[in-house]
Amino acid sequence: MSYMIGILFNKEGSLTDFYNLSCIKIYDKKNDFEVVKTIENVDLDTSNISSFRSCLNELLNQLKECKVLVGTVVTGIPFYFFNQNGIEICEAEVFSEKLLEQIYQDYILLPLKQKSEMNDSEGQALAKKAFSIPTEPTAVNDAGEYFLDFIEVQKYRPEISSKKALIPFFYNTLFQKLTIVCSHVMPWLDVFLEQRNLICDIKHEKSKYILVITHKVCRE
Repeated sequence: MSYMIGILFNKEGSLTDFYNLSCIKIYDKKNDFEVVKTIENVDLDTSNISSFRSCLNELLNQLKECKVLVGTVVTGIPFYFFNQNGIEICEAEVFSEKLLEQIYQDYILLPLKQKSEMNDSEGQALAKKAFSIPTEPTAVNDAGEYFLDFIEVQKYRPEISSKKALIPFFYNTLFQKLTIVCSHVMPWLDVFLEQRNLICDIKHEKSKYILVITHKVCRE
């Protein structure tokens, strides 16, 4: 099974997003990280949703070795598309060897270690607890109110990122209010909510934050 990491680069050779993408270098780790494949001259048609998805689908066929894709900002259609197709999405400001190592530890070695630990009784108990934790918002009533304890998700399912837990919900669920308990406010959230015409109230209680997200029209 392959556990490779794809890095998005622009024409200048810097880490980039899908809208300025020029090439993807795919890294594998033997003793050290090395580039095992380069997808060059990537030109995604972002003029409309249909053509964009078609380009992403063609790209997916060349990324089957990858477990993780890394770019500067990955939200919206690219995030949802690759997340649905089993590829983890990570964000970073700059590319480095240290970044590769951290992603390898968090998204490849850690899940493998957790899987191996499930073979003993303690590991099985932990696994049972881990997979009983909701990893996406769940309804608390019939009035469209949802809740997610992301602190619990981070504790028992560290491979689940905030984007993986929340973005599919925002795209697929009609809701009136979403309450999130978390250890920090996700840095991508402000811009994303503004784009979706959502608003967030933030309360800080000791070591946790409580985010209450509603639609702007619900406030008017």
